[in-house]
Amino acid sequence: MGVVDKIAIKFDKPLVNVEHQALFLYWLAKDKEDPILAQPWARCQSTFDRIADSSIYTAWFCSQDAHTMEQLTDAEIVNGIVSTLELFLKRPLRNATLVGRSSWGRDKLFLGSYSYNPHGASKEDRLVLSEPVDGTTPMQLLFAGEATHPSLFSTTHGAFESGQREARRLLSCCL
Repeated sequence: MGVVDKIAIKFDKPLVNVEHQALFLYWLAKDKEDPILAQPWARCQSTFDRIADSSIYTAWFCSQDAHTMEQLTDAEIVNGIVSTLELFLKRPLRNATLVGRSSWGRDKLFLGSYSYNPHGASKEDRLVLSEPVDGTTPMQLLFAGEATHPSLFSTTHGAFESGQREARRLLSCCL
């Protein structure tokens, strides 16, 4: 299971010209390797999207950086984001507050946010995941979701199609 997390952080005013809906960071290789310039978990960050006409920005964190971020306090996240943005904007930022954050990797019911095909996995592995649990008729335990789609895993479309598949399976079994 892979992990992608999202944070939303509010500033006292938009970070850049109000016509811009996003802030894109271009990292130089030497900057990413300098431990003083940015928190390691924040170095993967390249985009901050502004929500509508507000001063709230969202950012996504993936893989190990997401796992690391999930272990941090809200204050540590705000400090890491602010120091990263100050590096690029060349000015101090004040009054930043964390509005929200996801922690899919720590959630015991999920332990991740999307599926992926690890090295050595095959389409057949996903087909096994999509099979109902053997038992009495009518079928009582069916599986849908993007992880059970043979080719559209990690997508909303795969989740939708697998839901349709299981609905057809129920209808064919129980009507």
